[in-house]
Amino acid sequence: MYQHILFATDLLETNYFIEEKLEKLEKLTDAKISIIHVMEPLTYAYPVVASTVFYNHQDIQNTLIENARKHLLEIRERLNIPDASVEAMIGAVTFEILNYAKNNNVDLIVTGSHGKHGIKLLLGSTANGILHGAHCDVLAVRIKEDDLKSESYLKGLRRAYENKIDGHLDGVSKEMDHLKFKAGEFKEEVKMVYGQQVEKIRIMQSTVKEKLDELEEASEDSWEALKEGVENTKEALAESLRNLKNKFH
Repeated sequence: MYQHILFATDLLETNYFIEEKLEKLEKLTDAKISIIHVMEPLTYAYPVVASTVFYNHQDIQNTLIENARKHLLEIRERLNIPDASVEAMIGAVTFEILNYAKNNNVDLIVTGSHGKHGIKLLLGSTANGILHGAHCDVLAVRIKEDDLKSESYLKGLRRAYENKIDGHLDGVSKEMDHLKFKAGEFKEEVKMVYGQQVEKIRIMQSTVKEKLDELEEASEDSWEALKEGVENTKEALAESLRNLKNKFH
């Protein structure tokens, strides 16, 4: 029977369905359990934002990793497996999962697969890459169409989006601190213009934060409309920050 089971999670609320099976497997096999989450580097996921807006995208990535680790610890607590190892990492998702499994003598990988039928079930997905590349058994837990419409799944999508915006705002704050330090080198008349631009960005940043707060409290019916407002304001904020950097770089 299995000695080391790896749960590769995307941290969405559909994990509850997978966790039930994982918990039963752990009791049946008494196997060691590892829980990991892999996120792509910001330069992969948001190449324009990371390369042209933020000097400090590594700091932002570290913040996202810390948040992911907190969620992994919550999963470990729900499973009541205190000795389960948890790890959040950065890299190409499928490669890192397979590499972890190989290097840690994993003999079963548990992951989720979403909703379609036939060849479309896993085609092009992380689960597909794991199934074709794993040296060990793989349990791809199918998440049914009804589950994708469930309150818990939608809650997970919302939380993931809100975490992403929080990371963006954190990046803006750190970038503004960086630019403020550089402003000490400017002449007085340039500092005045710079200060006006900074104040404009600070106001926009506050607006995004206010909209995000509204989003967190929004009903399902109003969430999508509010999300569009957040996206529009976020893009305007990113554009203003780009312009400021280009003007005073």
